[in-house]
Amino acid sequence: MSPTAVGALTRRPMAPRVLLGSRYCSRKVAAKAAGAQPSEPLYPRAAVGVVCRCSKTHKVALVQRGTPPNRGQWSLPGGRIELGEQTLAAASRELSEETGLDAVDFHPHAFMVSDVIALPDFHYLIAQMYCSTADAAVQHSLTPGDDAMSARWYSLHEMDELCGQGLTTGSVVAVVRRAMVLRERGVL
Repeated sequence: MSPTAVGALTRRPMAPRVLLGSRYCSRKVAAKAAGAQPSEPLYPRAAVGVVCRCSKTHKVALVQRGTPPNRGQWSLPGGRIELGEQTLAAASRELSEETGLDAVDFHPHAFMVSDVIALPDFHYLIAQMYCSTADAAVQHSLTPGDDAMSARWYSLHEMDELCGQGLTTGSVVAVVRRAMVLRERGVL
């Protein structure tokens, strides 16, 4: 391998750049030069997503987003982690707020982390959590919260159909598939 190829492999990725006059600079520098404070933080924010599987039907809870971004699309329940809030507590809170589910058994750790990036202003690191319903009767009691239009249980096949119609956000189906594989292998 040539020295330039090695250098290309070890080079750190650059932060997103914006054009300021005739040169590129970071968003932070551009905002400062313009004398404005950016409306959103200039760093990734932390969030949780929850794969909640019904222990009886093996379906997964999805919520239809009621707010931008991706308003109207189906996604995993989840949202921002509040300052000082533990990841598991945030997952439990978001699941309860968006679906009304409280009686669930959470795996204590995230099973993966995802990026959701829509530059220039939007970057979340999402800790994906897994839980299953503690009581099979819960399967009929999903209640959408204030930022969700609807909440419903879906099979993996039904999620594939939604995805094929462009009605799911990002990598929802891939995240659910990974959770199911890890569960089958006894990791979750």
